[in-house]
Amino acid sequence: MPGNRISAGIWFMGENRDRFAVYKPEPVSMQKRFEIAGKTKGLEGIELHYPNEINDDTIEDTRRWARDNGLEIVSIVPNLFNEPQWQNGAITAQDPKVRKAALKRMIRTMEINKELGCKFMISWPGQEGNDGYILTSNYIDDWKRMRDAYIQALEAVPGVKIALEHKPNDPKVYITAGNTGKALLMCHEVNQQVPGKRMGLNIEIGHVQIARENLAEAFCLALKDGLLFHMHVNDNNREKEGDTDLIPGTANFMETLELFFWLKELNYKGWYGLDLNPQRIDARRAMEESIEQIRYFEALAAALPRKQVFKYIKNPDATKTVRLVRQALKKVR
Repeated sequence: MPGNRISAGIWFMGENRDRFAVYKPEPVSMQKRFEIAGKTKGLEGIELHYPNEINDDTIEDTRRWARDNGLEIVSIVPNLFNEPQWQNGAITAQDPKVRKAALKRMIRTMEINKELGCKFMISWPGQEGNDGYILTSNYIDDWKRMRDAYIQALEAVPGVKIALEHKPNDPKVYITAGNTGKALLMCHEVNQQVPGKRMGLNIEIGHVQIARENLAEAFCLALKDGLLFHMHVNDNNREKEGDTDLIPGTANFMETLELFFWLKELNYKGWYGLDLNPQRIDARRAMEESIEQIRYFEALAAALPRKQVFKYIKNPDATKTVRLVRQALKKVR
């Protein structure tokens, strides 16, 4: 039986490129991207950014494209990172006019999430932070501005949660609340001011990996407090090549398996959101292979003998746990 439902970001279904070249130069319309997603075997949901992938004039079109292609709109993300006005921060910017504009966009994005029936808005604060130079940030003020912006947005739009997607760097050298511990602290501070536990996390596998965190531990810490609202599934070469957004489990197989064991053990019921970067391969094929990988990891996690796993957790013996994985690999084809 298939496990959790799977969504994908519409952003990587367009042109294929890297810093040096464009590999699929023809433009791909939003409607066409929905059609690609709808034809992708096993894909049930879609994620978009406002205002570049959905805007106030295309809300009804987006709703229709999703319906016609059998897709659920999972989350609309405020784009507060790829315009010049955000280069020195968006919700943490020194300039109050910039902060006001960023908050306005965030609130409008939450309103659209509510209108489209989304339960949460993903927030990726890529431009909040600094470029690594000393004495260029007031860290306490940055933290307070971010926290207060989330509080104001949540108060402005009841019924929609915020899922913070933390990342240590890129584009900023140091992103505010950039690892799991700091992101959880941000959630707890916001939730102290806004009742109902409405601030949680969207943990991306690749972001945890480039932060050199323990992958399964990061997810467990969020799950234990009921703060894992969503997750992005991919893989990463850690610091070797930056944020590579690979097909899940292709670079870090064993730790991905451990993650899926704990997702099952702690009863995660949310979406698996694909955030990939198929630079030189077809987006649909990348998604379908990723979905196959996810289902394989679910099956492997189910094949691990739970009692024996916890026996070796209580009395650690890596030679035994590696053997358990090898036996599971033989069972699942």
